[in-house]
Amino acid sequence: MKNQWKRRFILFSLIFIFILNISTPVSAENLYSQKDTVIPKGQTVENVFVLGGDATISGTVKDAVVIVNGDLNIKGSARIEGLVLVIGGEINQEQGAHISEHVLNLSFNSMTANSFLLGGALLLGIWFLRLITSLLLIILSTATVAIAKERLQPFKEMIIENPLRLVTVGIVTSLLFLALSGLLSITIVGIPIVLVLLVVLFIFLLITFSSISLIIGEWLPGSINRARWMIALGGAILVTAGINLPLLGWLLFLGVIWMTFGLMTMWLWQKRMQRKV
Repeated sequence: MKNQWKRRFILFSLIFIFILNISTPVSAENLYSQKDTVIPKGQTVENVFVLGGDATISGTVKDAVVIVNGDLNIKGSARIEGLVLVIGGEINQEQGAHISEHVLNLSFNSMTANSFLLGGALLLGIWFLRLITSLLLIILSTATVAIAKERLQPFKEMIIENPLRLVTVGIVTSLLFLALSGLLSITIVGIPIVLVLLVVLFIFLLITFSSISLIIGEWLPGSINRARWMIALGGAILVTAGINLPLLGWLLFLGVIWMTFGLMTMWLWQKRMQRKV
């Protein structure tokens, strides 16, 4: 692995040197060119860099061969002891040619360009969606705390009292919810019920996220004399930042979802028990 990274570092360093010395004449050690280049049989050079032209190699190259926006023709008598990199062109290799290292060919045709554009647009879209979702979570949770005021206190106390129990109950409830939603989605009558359940779940998600934001915000220095919405704002920013972390963020987000299911289940259960009493 170290040798591979070393070769890549040397390769890109050579490309950088080539760009800086684009007008350097041909020497016995290195060959830099912006036109079609031929290394005849019997000639030995250290490196070959060609920009905007084709290269034909019949001799020996001790190290790297880099061709940008051109084709590389490797004859049967050629010996290349280092890396071969062709960007924006094709490689034609005759039988008998000796190449010691890797051969990389990056051909930017229309299909490749479309793939890069599609991949870039997809990554940009995912990043933009995560940004909008994060901002909405921060704004909505802060607004929920400002509007609900003390009505969030029971939910906050439930989270502080036994968060592990809420997560455990939430895991079981979420599995039941997925199974029930799948069964209801099969029928036309069941689809509106699923939508109503999703709305209820979203409301409890806001309640859970807002309560967690309050709890986290109260741990921050100087939160005693601040308004509740400012405390929630600081906590929401921290929780949202944690959710956006790679790998760990997904686990944290799952924890919030499971706690939402658990909080909803326990709150509805308590309401039912109070009515019986």
